[in-house]
Amino acid sequence: VTPKGVALFLAPDVLADLQEVGVKSGGIIKQLGHFLPLLLIHLLEKIGVLLLKSLKQHRLRVELGHLYASLGEYGKAAALLDKAVSRDDRVATDKERISQAAYYAMGGKYRAALRIIRKLHEPDGLYGTLCYATVAACEIGSGNPERALEFSQKAIAHARRDGLVNYLHASLIVQASAYAALGFADEALTSLRKIMPLLSERKVM
Repeated sequence: VTPKGVALFLAPDVLADLQEVGVKSGGIIKQLGHFLPLLLIHLLEKIGVLLLKSLKQHRLRVELGHLYASLGEYGKAAALLDKAVSRDDRVATDKERISQAAYYAMGGKYRAALRIIRKLHEPDGLYGTLCYATVAACEIGSGNPERALEFSQKAIAHARRDGLVNYLHASLIVQASAYAALGFADEALTSLRKIMPLLSERKVM
């Protein structure tokens, strides 16, 4: 795919998003050395495959949204998922809508996240866990520790059942926060202690 061909395929606002991701990524590359360039090459190759298959801009917006989220730009990630879902609502999947809600939640926009989740069918597997974990994060962020505790327990149960370690330790953190907010210090510490073996297994600590 030539640069001219890419330019013709993409809308101007998508090109602007790509350019900004490149600028943002460049600053991080200087800090993280050789690891991130390899990751970005992989992502750019993935985008190239999408272009070669002549997929609609919907998929490209979703992939760019995930890339922004990986850089910690949750507001921009949610905005791109918004564009993808609103412009191609018929082809948008629950998986994409849950990601959209998660990015809103990570950006502190809890009401927007919950509005999206309420419209979804109850998902299972990875996306069921992410759905419950997102609701739990929204509830603790909104000052509702009882509901945060309820949904964090659902997220933990799903994550354990399906072996989803990333969501398990994130949900345990929300659970600990909820217990602490409710005045249950011992239970909060118990939840936090459960995280340590998970991090050790993944060689994070």
